[in-house]
Amino acid sequence: MAPTAPRTAVEVETEVEQAHAEATYEELVSQTSIDRRLLSGPFATNVWGGRYEVTGFAGEGSQGATFVGRDRKTGERVALKLFDRGKAKDWKAQELFDREVQTLKKLAHPGVPAFRDVVTDDDTGARVLVMGHIAGESLTALLAREGQLPEKRLWSIAVDAAHILSSVHGEGVVHRDLKPDNLILKDDGTLAIVDFGGVGRVRAEAGSTVVGTFGYMAPEQLYGAQTPATDLYALGATLLTLATNKSPEEHPRAGLALDVDKAAPWLSAPLRELLKALLSPDPSGRPSDGAALLARLKVIATKKAAGDGKAPDVVIGKDGQVEALWTDETRKDTEEAVQIAGGVFGVILSIVAMVATIGVGRIIVPIVLSIVAAFVNERDRQRILAFLDRLNAKTTEAQRLLMDGAERSAGQIDAVNDKQRARDKEKRKKRDQKRIERAQWLDENVERMAKEAVDRKLRERARKEGRTRQGPVDAFWRD
Repeated sequence: MAPTAPRTAVEVETEVEQAHAEATYEELVSQTSIDRRLLSGPFATNVWGGRYEVTGFAGEGSQGATFVGRDRKTGERVALKLFDRGKAKDWKAQELFDREVQTLKKLAHPGVPAFRDVVTDDDTGARVLVMGHIAGESLTALLAREGQLPEKRLWSIAVDAAHILSSVHGEGVVHRDLKPDNLILKDDGTLAIVDFGGVGRVRAEAGSTVVGTFGYMAPEQLYGAQTPATDLYALGATLLTLATNKSPEEHPRAGLALDVDKAAPWLSAPLRELLKALLSPDPSGRPSDGAALLARLKVIATKKAAGDGKAPDVVIGKDGQVEALWTDETRKDTEEAVQIAGGVFGVILSIVAMVATIGVGRIIVPIVLSIVAAFVNERDRQRILAFLDRLNAKTTEAQRLLMDGAERSAGQIDAVNDKQRARDKEKRKKRDQKRIERAQWLDENVERMAKEAVDRKLRERARKEGRTRQGPVDAFWRD
């Protein structure tokens, strides 16, 4: 049998990398409750459908799990949503999967995951929806990291969401599960809406299927009805959560409606009025759809452009669409509160402002202001709340800048380390290749070298014994 050719360093490295990828995939799958019998056919390895390489785990729901990976054909990062038919309670789950696929195929908006492919295993019924991966941070994570968001960001989120929902509602469907978890702040600072697994067709009458998350669900969803205005209620509940860092069920109510004035009195009047409209228990009290919300935002913006000081500041794009919208009222209230002269109230606020500037304000100021607010009239209380909101926004912004600087520094260090690791890897590869070539050379020449060594010893002995006078060493071998 012919000897097996030695493997090259490249082949060895490829096998090691593949083994590592398979081990990582096994670890990812072990984090889920996926039925292992599904991982056969096109899902038997870490490269699904022979094309989509699984590299990470994103989360798990009631009907399957979502992974992140790479399209080996294009190099694009993708999201892979695995549908487990065994987990589905009834045929509606399959219908929802198909509806999500059809909806994403129709939508072409940068704020919505782009449809790429569906991979199916006919034997097990497992199906995977492949989408373009949206890199960013959920608003839930942002809220946990930064705390309540300043009003400027709330307006921007409202505008971006209105643009996206205008496109979604234009296809005759309703998302039905808007909440901070499903809103992503992308790396470029714009918003995206994800997880269309609960998408439903517009239906004003009652139905048998209830989809949504308690607290963010509009009242009509409880009996299975859904219209585009249903999504706007969820958007309003989300904005109020972002403004207060409290879930909807933690807020006071006025009858059936959330009491926006008591929940977030520091917000500007235009934003509070908008939230009241979005959170109207009656769908007819809300904007009818995403396009109507966008039109309403443009009206608010136009008032500001016309010199109405009560309206938020605005940026309107060249196409006439609203791009950004925010307010300076909070800043004015803050300045007025800090500049109050005379009296105990003015002294206390001056001390609080000084404390805030030395870096411990985030701990001390809320305590001091809460005590002060209990002894002042309603107007001054509103100013205190405005001051606190501005202080929180500034502190959060400073923290963000520090974190961004630290991340940039860490990124630069990582880049240097990556270059060094690449150089080390190249050196190891060259050393391995030299060792392999040396071993091959020895295999090919060891017999010849051994014979030459014996010949040298025999010649040396012959010279010592004087035999070389009778002829060359070859004659000695003949004798």
